[in-house]
Amino acid sequence: MSNYKGAALMLDALPRAKALLGDEGYDADWLRAALAERKITACIPSRLLQIDRRPRE
Repeated sequence: MSNYKGAALMLDALPRAKALLGDEGYDADWLRAALAERKITACIPSRLLQIDRRPRE
């Protein structure tokens, strides 16, 4: 199972947080949107082959 599919199963169980750290396996627009709805900053780098890569911090 990929990381972001596993994240979908655990999304409702996330504790209160300001940020979520993840690797490239968690790079999914729906996950970023779900985190934003919960006011959680996604600290997730873009996948290496993604065309519109986000800057790494």
